[in-house]
Amino acid sequence: MIARLLGVAVDARSATRTRNLRQRALAAQWIAANVLGVSRVRARLDGSPPGNGCVVSIHATSLRAILATIASMPVLVHPATLPMRWRAVLKIFGVPVLDQPVETALAQGASVALLAA
Repeated sequence: MIARLLGVAVDARSATRTRNLRQRALAAQWIAANVLGVSRVRARLDGSPPGNGCVVSIHATSLRAILATIASMPVLVHPATLPMRWRAVLKIFGVPVLDQPVETALAQGASVALLAA
């Protein structure tokens, strides 16, 4: 399982080499789905995904729930809303997070996820 996760992380490095935030959100979705797939966890979204370029609130109590959310819809998570450990794990897996202002992401058609307190 560790070897597969390392493989996902290596693949993630090449998938996120774009400045287009919409494409990075799609890469985040792909990476999160693969990380969950390695651990045999399935994620699905009840209802329809939010449209491009919107802000969504996530109510999650675990890193697995954050990964499931990202896997079910293309979003960039705002790192300031995440616990430091979760940010570190997302970085290890190569999951891109928001690194520009929210307004820039929305203008490029990328959705932004905020972890609700």
